[in-house]
Amino acid sequence: MSDTVRVAPNRNRPLAQRLRVLWNNAVNTQYFATRFSDRSPVWLLGVEYHGAKVASAAAAGAHDGAASSAQDIAGHPAQKAPPDLRDLMCDIFTRFFFTYREGFPQIGESGYTSDVGWGCMIRVGQMLLANTLLTHVFGREFRIRAEEAPGTKHRKILKLFNDDDSRECKFSVHQLLRHAAVDGVKPGCWYGPTIVCRTLCRAINEQIRHPKCYDDLVAYIAPDCLISKEDIDYTMKSLTGKDWCPILVLVPLRLGTVKFNTTYIPSLQRVIASRFCIGVIGGKPKHSLFFIGYQDSDLIGLDPHACRSSDNSDDPKADIGAYHCKSPRKIQFSTIDPSIALGFFCQSRAELEAFYAFTVTEESNNPRQPLYSIV
Repeated sequence: MSDTVRVAPNRNRPLAQRLRVLWNNAVNTQYFATRFSDRSPVWLLGVEYHGAKVASAAAAGAHDGAASSAQDIAGHPAQKAPPDLRDLMCDIFTRFFFTYREGFPQIGESGYTSDVGWGCMIRVGQMLLANTLLTHVFGREFRIRAEEAPGTKHRKILKLFNDDDSRECKFSVHQLLRHAAVDGVKPGCWYGPTIVCRTLCRAINEQIRHPKCYDDLVAYIAPDCLISKEDIDYTMKSLTGKDWCPILVLVPLRLGTVKFNTTYIPSLQRVIASRFCIGVIGGKPKHSLFFIGYQDSDLIGLDPHACRSSDNSDDPKADIGAYHCKSPRKIQFSTIDPSIALGFFCQSRAELEAFYAFTVTEESNNPRQPLYSIV
């Protein structure tokens, strides 16, 4: 998880690749269903689930159709699953989910047609961006059923992330690596959250100058854990010519030296529970995950390490369910790598001002060890 770039061996020969994929999936398959306690709340990107009550109006739009995924996780028949569990699993299933893929068009001259073993951080970055677009287009209260066909807008977002070198696939592995090359990243490299944040900023902000694939959305990365109001306003104005547009704020952090400093756990929990959080990039060393929630001492994450065959989400026969997760992972806060990055999304100026106020409150709660600061 360090930001030091290390190059993996290029094992892309057909037989070697097949063996590598088989071994990868054997090692990374989740053999036991994740369970959630009914004695404590689950926080998922600003929404609280607890007992038979959902403490957010967002769940009002949840569908019972997510019961099929609830059955996978709860370990008992879906019809007996508590209502809050069905709502929780529907919320998790709605989030976009990207994993390793094999058999996509070759990345440049590298010879790579799979990202198994090195592309997990890219996939995690894709998940953060895709779920930002999901919230941007549909709102946080949006839910989908496990069995329903996605709408046009849903597929339009997915198309941006197809594993293809086409300019239409603006956030594919191929295109993100083009942006990451500025930092010396090549296909087959491992790298950390800070470089991913810079890559996402370049990819998002470049689109402002080209035909839009979505309404104006800009990205801002906080240098040295310091969010500047002036710089955010300048970013919006310089890229769009407007005084306001929706913004994704990325904050790379290092919470500890060799190991994660557990004194930051309460602050990190409050961030994930805030309505501004769009996800956290992190994981264990060399094993990246996209964190979207927590319960007690465990983070809840989407794990990109299972490998699937590459497909085109535009194809009516494509398995759209493969882009949504039925089985999240739990990982203890104390075991994560200290290098992480926070993502915040503000849809309106009022939300941005509320985010500033939230940040000031967090600073006052932790004057000696704030996660980040604002000026």
